[in-house]
Amino acid sequence: MSLQRLLNMRVKVLRATSTTDDYNNQVPGYPDPATVTAVPAYLYQVAGREVTTDRNTQIGDWQVILEAGTLISGGDRVFYAPMTFEVVGPPRRPKDRYVQATLRHVSG
Repeated sequence: MSLQRLLNMRVKVLRATSTTDDYNNQVPGYPDPATVTAVPAYLYQVAGREVTTDRNTQIGDWQVILEAGTLISGGDRVFYAPMTFEVVGPPRRPKDRYVQATLRHVSG
């Protein structure tokens, strides 16, 4: 199967920016998904767990595969309506054939 056939979904990579809050602290900011162009991708869940100590939190770990050359870094976000994911660590670029990033589900 070719990589192009595998990349049958469209996601939006929200590149992290730095902004200043009301208290003059640097905080991350992200563009509105409506203003970002979607790119071909394949997104899938690799693990799910629930933390129940002092709370009830569901945690989902995902992977996304993107075309080679797609700009994405640790700290960026990936939007696949209605879900938003945060990139965990630096993405991998095996032999520059594609980009693979680990994601954590943060909303949606």
